[in-house]
Amino acid sequence: MKLLLILSKLYPQTGNENTQTYQLQVWDTAGQERFRTITQSYYRSANAVVITYDITKKDTFKNVVRWTEDVKKYAPANVIKLLVGNKTDIAENREVTLEEARSCAAHYNMIDALEASAKLQVWDTAGQERFRTITQSYYRSANAVVITYDITKKDTFKNVVRWTEDVKKYAPANVIKLLVGNKTDIAENREVTLEEARSCAAHYNMIDALEASAKVISVILNFLRVLYSVI
Repeated sequence: MKLLLILSKLYPQTGNENTQTYQLQVWDTAGQERFRTITQSYYRSANAVVITYDITKKDTFKNVVRWTEDVKKYAPANVIKLLVGNKTDIAENREVTLEEARSCAAHYNMIDALEASAKLQVWDTAGQERFRTITQSYYRSANAVVITYDITKKDTFKNVVRWTEDVKKYAPANVIKLLVGNKTDIAENREVTLEEARSCAAHYNMIDALEASAKVISVILNFLRVLYSVI
């Protein structure tokens, strides 16, 4: 499954605006017992921990308890914890229900339990004009396209039309389209209303229009749920 993400000039390259750069470090640690000591060293400076298991193998879910105990022992007290079940693409072989996972997540004070498939490929493409030709090459095998804009900059919303036309021209006819407005954390500077976005989404046959903030994890989780429900 392939997902194309278009950033419609969300982050200006130049200008006098006060912008901040955030660095996201993802440590993909091995789950095998022989790597456990090495894995523990990563916990100490972690801001968030994602514990995964295989929904088709009950034993991997049982290991969640052990890994959660390690997180409690070695990670900061305020670390964010999320539980993710993998292999929804072969859910017919399921051995762990989502209800079991959510019960486990609640018991260990995790923010939520989600299910996913590692077969989902996300292509995060640049929204700038100079990358437009390159971006077009990604459309051809995309199953879904997420077009984003900055709710505090009207010009980025105007660009949605152009990107949607590219999707229509280059992507498969049945591609799923979703519109997402970013920067709800500074909504007091809003230049685009959610009503405008939803009207645009309806006009271009998108499944929905959402708003989010890259700084707010709960909104990101909601955004992911919408994608998982249609892909």
